[in-house]
Amino acid sequence: MKRTAIIALLCTLVIGALGCGNKGGNAVKNPESVEETAIEEKTVETDPLSIPIVKDGVRDISEDAILVRFEWNQVNGADGYEVSEESKFCEEETYREPELSEVSENFFVSGAQDDFDFRIKVRAFRGTGDKREYSDWSDYATGSTYDKENLEDDEVSEEDQDTSPFLLWEYEGYVDECKGYTWQKDFIDCDYDGDGKKDRVNRSCDAEEQTAVYTVEFGNGDKIVVPKGWDTGFPHIQGGDLDGDGINEILVTLSYDTSTDPYSFGDMWLFDKDDSTGEYSEVKLPLANGQNGAKGFNIEYDKPENDKIRFYIKDAGYSKEEAVGEDYISGWWTNETTKEFRSVYWAKIREDGSPTIRCYIKPFTRWSLSLAFNLNYKNGKYEIGYLEIDEPDDYGIYSETSQEDDSYEGTIPEYIIYVKAPDGYANLRTGPGTEYDIICQLSNDEQLEVYREDATDKKGRRWLKVAYLKDVIDDKAEWITGWIAESQVE
Repeated sequence: MKRTAIIALLCTLVIGALGCGNKGGNAVKNPESVEETAIEEKTVETDPLSIPIVKDGVRDISEDAILVRFEWNQVNGADGYEVSEESKFCEEETYREPELSEVSENFFVSGAQDDFDFRIKVRAFRGTGDKREYSDWSDYATGSTYDKENLEDDEVSEEDQDTSPFLLWEYEGYVDECKGYTWQKDFIDCDYDGDGKKDRVNRSCDAEEQTAVYTVEFGNGDKIVVPKGWDTGFPHIQGGDLDGDGINEILVTLSYDTSTDPYSFGDMWLFDKDDSTGEYSEVKLPLANGQNGAKGFNIEYDKPENDKIRFYIKDAGYSKEEAVGEDYISGWWTNETTKEFRSVYWAKIREDGSPTIRCYIKPFTRWSLSLAFNLNYKNGKYEIGYLEIDEPDDYGIYSETSQEDDSYEGTIPEYIIYVKAPDGYANLRTGPGTEYDIICQLSNDEQLEVYREDATDKKGRRWLKVAYLKDVIDDKAEWITGWIAESQVE
């Protein structure tokens, strides 16, 4: 075949092959290319979140603390904000480790009971889990619980200049020799076990772990090595014969008076001396255990409703609805909170009447409600007494003393109820349950004033704390307070 014929044939074949394609003139795309194009068309590009602009904090005085409120602009498209908060006491040079919080509103509230400095930075976020996106961090905004200019101008006595609670934090040795420590005098010439000999407390600390260990050295040679607690805790040692064996039990507590929320922290250990070995060992208490020596309750919470939150302390058979207000819920409460450990922040041996340990706990962080209960020694073990609204009058030097009156007279009742028992009378008891002692019997139609709190016993029955006007003598009212089953009143 001639070369020209071959070339002509090849051209015809090529033209025919090209003509067998899509008649519209569009080439058939690779399936993978089609899929990639579809994905690209579905992808919606979103603008990056802008950086919040945070204003310096504004000081405000509340019932329990001095607050510092920070605000920033709303960021378009943000679901919430992450806040990094740092704090330091006014005499400290550097800020402490930051604490992270998430808020839904464009403000954040810090607070303390003493002269503290705060600084925060904020970043916006949207989305959840692995898909969460963040903006860059804002610049720092600062605020203080005190007026710096006035603080510098104030004349401070020589005694005040020479004492500080913070001198203890890095100190090692006998606490009664820690010169300048605010509570140094509390550890001089002490006799905790009651044998007439001088007892001392020694302190060692671990700067890397930020923990401290206290050793109680008795004048008779006995010794208690207390488990470690945070080095920012302040020690308190007490002795008292709680079990009636003639030998003092030793109560060791750490309070965190200078914390930004001192009522959320506390450590406590109770030690008993074994007659056979002559050595002290820690007593197991009927409380939940937290970190280090923290002991308290696991409290359950309902979701906020109408600016109120109901909580339950099941180990003590107690529940209460607390009106906290909209500002507290938006500023401090996390709606996902359903259960939280709250530690005893203060405990004290009381020896008036039957010896007991009086314990204090706050069920909400940074809120005024304080509850108290007794740890009583009965039948070879310690038991939790009933809870009631109360706060200590001797908690540290940074807290306010209690404004509560020990007597009922002068308080305002929530409402009036009357005894309506099926058998004609009801028992007024010392606690919320039939296992508690009977104070007196009340006939039907006796008037009672409800005393602000209620509790639920182990069988699910609800009890009310009430006040009964027993008599009036020389214009002075004699009130009896106790607990009555709700089923016996109306």
